[in-house]
Amino acid sequence: MCGSKGPKDLAGEELRAAVAEFAEALKPHIAAAEKHGIRISIENHGNALIETPDSMKWFIEYTRSPHHQTTGNNNRLASHLGRI
Repeated sequence: MCGSKGPKDLAGEELRAAVAEFAEALKPHIAAAEKHGIRISIENHGNALIETPDSMKWFIEYTRSPHHQTTGNNNRLASHLGRI
């Protein structure tokens, strides 16, 4: 489990682009998790890239995999999106 990496205090398309970049950077790690049958967990934190409902929603959309999960209140959002 880890927090997100990237700029904070973004909104709108700037936030969406930063989330997409972070999700893209995680793809090799998600692939490795799939290969080994484990999950990667990202926790949202205040003052981080992944902290708002929009950032969580986009992150889940960009990293669709049964080997990636979000933690805390994000699971409700992920379930709503059909992600987990």
